[in-house]
Amino acid sequence: MRELLQGDIYTIAAGDGYLTVVIVDGQALLRHRDVVLAVPVVDAREMPTDLRIFSVGWDEGRVLAVHRFIPCVRAVLEAGTYDGTVTTEMLDFIKMVLAVRFDL
Repeated sequence: MRELLQGDIYTIAAGDGYLTVVIVDGQALLRHRDVVLAVPVVDAREMPTDLRIFSVGWDEGRVLAVHRFIPCVRAVLEAGTYDGTVTTEMLDFIKMVLAVRFDL
């Protein structure tokens, strides 16, 4: 497995009617207790209404930013057609949103 890079999608999970996307936030080799202070904080009021940072995480020396994409999969989830798997189309859409929102 290659090293995670800025903007990489690290993991995806579904639950509570949302698709949770974890992306690498570019800060490397920080001590765990420094994570909250080290991650650049974006005020929710400055974020698009469909994208909010709600927590940060830590894995293998990389700071991760966790984002919830609310409308992009809500219709699928509400229709009951989402089975918990991630398709290439979903990944492509998420990458496109990340590229537009964060210039990655």
